Amino acid sequence: MSPFVRRPAVRHPDRLAARGVALIALAVYSATFVGVPDNPQGETAFQSTSALGRTGGLALGGTPEAERLVAEAAGLPPGERELQPGVGERGDRWYGTTGVGLAALGLPFYYGGRVLGIPGRGTEAHHARLGVDGVGASEYFAHLVVGWRNPLLGALTAWLVVLVSRRLGARQTHAWLAGLAYALSTFAWPRACGWGGGVQATFLLFLAFHLILRLREGFERLEPPRPRELLGLGSALALAGLTSVAAIPGALVLGAALEVVLRRGHRHLADSPWTPQGASDPGRSRTALTVLVPIAAGLGVFLGMNLWRFGAALETGNGPALGAALDLPHMHLALGALFLSPGEGLVWMAPLVLLAPLGALWVRGEGERLYGRVALAMLVAAAVPAALVGGGPGTPTHGPGGLLTALPFLWVGVALALERVAERPWSRVAASALAALGLLVQVPGALVGPATHRDLAVQAARAAWPDPGVPPPSTSTSTGDRLGVRLQWDWGLAAPWAQWRILRHRVAGLGERFPLDTVFQVPLQGTVEPTRPRLRGYGHLAWVDLARRLEGPVWPGVILVLVLGVAGVAFSRHGLDPTRGG
Repeated sequence: MSPFVRRPAVRHPDRLAARGVALIALAVYSATFVGVPDNPQGETAFQSTSALGRTGGLALGGTPEAERLVAEAAGLPPGERELQPGVGERGDRWYGTTGVGLAALGLPFYYGGRVLGIPGRGTEAHHARLGVDGVGASEYFAHLVVGWRNPLLGALTAWLVVLVSRRLGARQTHAWLAGLAYALSTFAWPRACGWGGGVQATFLLFLAFHLILRLREGFERLEPPRPRELLGLGSALALAGLTSVAAIPGALVLGAALEVVLRRGHRHLADSPWTPQGASDPGRSRTALTVLVPIAAGLGVFLGMNLWRFGAALETGNGPALGAALDLPHMHLALGALFLSPGEGLVWMAPLVLLAPLGALWVRGEGERLYGRVALAMLVAAAVPAALVGGGPGTPTHGPGGLLTALPFLWVGVALALERVAERPWSRVAASALAALGLLVQVPGALVGPATHRDLAVQAARAAWPDPGVPPPSTSTSTGDRLGVRLQWDWGLAAPWAQWRILRHRVAGLGERFPLDTVFQVPLQGTVEPTRPRLRGYGHLAWVDLARRLEGPVWPGVILVLVLGVAGVAFSRHGLDPTRGG
């Protein structure tokens, strides 16, 4: 064996440290996640999973929530139905426009919730009797457990940040700090607590990148790729595309990176005199075919399900709505909003990301070129579609959701930059300040919630600017719409700054009437208050909703959070123990 064959970059202490980050993140996310969805898009996503679990199909129906979604969509004029996001029709059936991968991967959680509902029949009945926001409700525990999927996948993404950072050369301590900062100092926290499909797509894309790096590392150790890893990599890419159409450009970027790794890796195996005799190299063609099998299967499912649900292989049900939201004249404003606006900008919602270019340049100087190219390409693949659409109906108002799939890729650069930052006291102070700012930004995002902020901020904007040309809150708030511009750029209305003032008002015990002048900095006398009961107080949080609306016990949630947090600290302590060789 060659003396130059590198040892594995990720060892047992690193895995312990990564598990520690994941468990700490999961404890925080579990304490602040949304149980029953607080927006129609989240409910549509759940109803698609519920329909798949109950009937084996995706047609909406059979529950009060599904019937309400269908009735609301059917009540629109025919020309407006196609513009309404979340629900599409074909014949006499209605389907959610949720990605099939999002619905299918929710099934284990759905069945877990159904099982949990057996001993919790009383709570289920109470939930059905009371309803949510005055309308019928069903399957409480299924909602609760499916809603916990995003916290779990968000925490696993932080776990991957540690492992990928180690594979690219970051020190263990820096990788651990970066993983924790990703979990708690970026908009990944509020996103992981909600119902958006971007969390699952982000995890799957980043998992694929991790597997690509592990594959490259195996080639460097003269180990031929294993079919299990190849199938897993292809499945991750396929499921990402099935989860969200917006993830497809990122999947293509990773596919190109995989091709480069396979081509160079097999050449290295063939040319190296140190390749062990008898090692079975499957060859580049066979390796590529193994990866392509699940990708081809995913493509077949994608086209077939579109044809079945919406009558055309390339129609996802969102085409008309996205076409209406297409905003080419204002694309430059949308790009500016994604990166700089106080209500959405990446530099405010994840301040430590400013270190990412430093990390990418440093490892490039060390000979690592794949990472920088992939990170930049993933950023472009996420930003351009998001800027083209310029927002959309019901867009949450905390963080640039369109950039979520690129965030962990950029964050690895933060872990790599900490190597240089640690060399100078002033740079350590600056990095700590950025991390603290990021944490402070996320706290109101989780405790107030995007739905509450949007509800109140839209009311305040309409009070200040009663412009009949501004669309109603249920329609698009793209960059071209003046309401969307207000929510993105006005410091009085934008999250998280308005969220902090909402939180301060509540902590002071001043009730649910929020003054326009002090909370939203609108020069008017008067107040606004949440229009839905669940948005009052902290009712959007799962455990608060359980205790307040359903009068249920919260001790299981407290125990869950404590166990996860203690276990996370223990794993981190053992993994970072210098006597273990980390």
